[in-house]
Amino acid sequence: AGPFAEWVAHPFALMAGVQLPTALARLASEPYSRGRAVQAMNLKHAVRVLGVVLLASGVLGLIMPVAIADFAGLLVEPNTANGRVEIGALYGGVPLALGAIALYSTVSFGASAGPMLTTVGLVFVGAAAGRLIVAFTGDMPTLAGWMMFAFDAVCAVVFLLGSTALDSDV
Repeated sequence: AGPFAEWVAHPFALMAGVQLPTALARLASEPYSRGRAVQAMNLKHAVRVLGVVLLASGVLGLIMPVAIADFAGLLVEPNTANGRVEIGALYGGVPLALGAIALYSTVSFGASAGPMLTTVGLVFVGAAAGRLIVAFTGDMPTLAGWMMFAFDAVCAVVFLLGSTALDSDV
């Protein structure tokens, strides 16, 4: 089987309790090809771009927590350190760590790259699902809220697809 054989029994598919479509299973059993190498390289570049975006947003969250809270529509009491620390942790430290993991996975290749990106991808699946659940059970978000949902969904797809591509010997 080719390097994408793990698609069939990939952890995120098993956790969701679904089998991947037959086309993906057939793709997984085909021999490794130049076309897949190019696709894996494109995914690696997409993972790197998103990793840099996450690093940059993490740095902004650390140095400008109140501005980030304003952008997210959160209220932080002016003279309370706890609120600023929480915003810095959530909007600074978490994206910084996720971006670092994503970037590291693109240079570490091998068996550890896939599980790292699967974990990062599942974080974004959770974020996107959380946004949808809250949006449909409470107030609908603004355009910025839907754009953040789209960003979470794109990150989830890229990181989960990249988790299988970067396991290969690209």
